[in-house]
Amino acid sequence: MATLTEADAEAVALEWLAAIGWQIAYGPDIALDTPGAERDDYGQVMLERRRRDALHRLNPQLPTAALDDALRKLTQPEGATLAARNRAFHRMLVNGVTVEYRAGDDSIRGDQVQIADFDEPASNDWLAVNQLTVTEVVGGNRNTRRPDILLFLNGLPLGVIELKNPADEDATIWAAWQQLQTHQAELPTLSSKNGMLIASDRLEARIGARSAGREWFKPWRTITGETLADAGLAELQVLLEGACHPDRFLALVRDFTVFDYLGQANDLRQALVTYTESGGTGRTAIDKEAAVAVMLEKHEVCCALFHGFDWSKWTTGAPTERLGLLPAAQEHILAQENGKDRCMAAVRELSRAFALAVPHAETFRVRDDVGFFQAVRAALSKRAAGEARPEEDLDLAVRQIVSRAVASEGVLNIFAAAGLDKLDISVLSEESLAEVQGMPQRNLAVELLRC
Repeated sequence: MATLTEADAEAVALEWLAAIGWQIAYGPDIALDTPGAERDDYGQVMLERRRRDALHRLNPQLPTAALDDALRKLTQPEGATLAARNRAFHRMLVNGVTVEYRAGDDSIRGDQVQIADFDEPASNDWLAVNQLTVTEVVGGNRNTRRPDILLFLNGLPLGVIELKNPADEDATIWAAWQQLQTHQAELPTLSSKNGMLIASDRLEARIGARSAGREWFKPWRTITGETLADAGLAELQVLLEGACHPDRFLALVRDFTVFDYLGQANDLRQALVTYTESGGTGRTAIDKEAAVAVMLEKHEVCCALFHGFDWSKWTTGAPTERLGLLPAAQEHILAQENGKDRCMAAVRELSRAFALAVPHAETFRVRDDVGFFQAVRAALSKRAAGEARPEEDLDLAVRQIVSRAVASEGVLNIFAAAGLDKLDISVLSEESLAEVQGMPQRNLAVELLRC
């Protein structure tokens, strides 16, 4: 009796990928100790030869030493968490890898190593591999997995496809999605390089990003991006021929890879949802110029809130000077009518617009301002008003704050940072309390005592 298997689903998916320009390879054929071996061990998640060849092809002007430095950084992106490493890797993929090398005149030079050609898709190496064995030790456990299909761009595993048997009622699309989550937990080195995840039982197909919940995995409804696909086509075919076509794949990986930080992930994910659910008739990427215009508008709003306040030392000052800016900046905001709420809202909107505008040149011009505004907002948020304390508690609060303050060598004097002379804490006299009352950041002092 003829039946359908996962292997059949893989074969069909690979045919569709081959039709749009991907090379195809079977994992065991490029495994260790084979004529076509592309890795030295099962722990390697990148294809070394293809990766090295791409760097030389895209950066002919740079010496081998610079490219070797880039290869090392790509292999081990910085970050204490999987999300941080994924973000660092994506930054290198999009912006290039910053390297230093010794030139012929013995001087030290810096440059950016291009990892992918986002303007000319044909300049890149495209390879889809099914059943590639990957092994990684996590928490003392040796994990071995074989993702159904890995999508390599210039030897980098940017996409993962998990397929389930459409004839098995228990092998649903969400079982495929769960398999993707298992890969993230058991193969973090592989996952740190992923930018696109696809789950399908061939009847249904969904696309999403690393760390996204199942509600953010959405169908793809167009192949060309101009009209809705024929309803008679399999969802997986539409998704692969649409989203994985080389030019659209590059746009998605560059502009729609999202992270869960600074409250911006939902905004970017929603952009992807809007594009897919509209039938792909919109743009394949966020309109950068529109995003930049919004960012600059929100930047002006924030600058207006800090009009008359000099925060230049945020970029030029020593750590103590930078920290010392925050109390004065909070005081400046709190002295304005409804200043705290206005600042919190304005900086939040600026941060979101900034995330959508990256990496436009204008973002580099205002990024230090954005960092300062975000720091002030964070400081203000820690002073969120709770239940107001009765007046009789204020005196006790002052005494507790002062008694816990320790100024020693190597420890920042919090009174100096707040603009106070050192207090005599042996006896809290009326004069000492009066000094607190007359401190330069009086509004901040009241905010501190009431929160």
